[in-house]
Amino acid sequence: MITAAFKVIRPRRYVTYRISRDQVRAATAPTPETWDCVDCGVDTAPGIFGRTEALRNIKRLGYSKQTFNLKTEVYTVRAAVWKRARMSVDGGCLCIGCLEGRLKKWRKPRLNPDDIVFDHPFNALPATKRLLDRRGDLKSWRHLFETR
Repeated sequence: MITAAFKVIRPRRYVTYRISRDQVRAATAPTPETWDCVDCGVDTAPGIFGRTEALRNIKRLGYSKQTFNLKTEVYTVRAAVWKRARMSVDGGCLCIGCLEGRLKKWRKPRLNPDDIVFDHPFNALPATKRLLDRRGDLKSWRHLFETR
């Protein structure tokens, strides 16, 4: 169990959101055209539509359904870390492995919780074991990965 701003968050296997037209207008950054890693091509967000498909769904249905699960590697790191990885703000997505590979030249390649922007909503969502480990959340989420 995670406590954030006096609200208890119970880790779940997946979270589904409906993104509306108003939420798209209020967004501070554009949704990427694709969630594929720009280096290796892995889909960092299976279950989440890219910009074109999301806007098409919003136009047709009034919303776009986005599902974050334990295969998702969507995160936000500090601007200095992103810059060190030679990525522009709208430069696309990187999986954790490729981000750490790009950082290898400057410091220890492994991300740590200090690199993560914790007040961003992406960093409270379900994620891969690798990302949860880097966020320092793996202990809280471990029960979801155990087989029953």
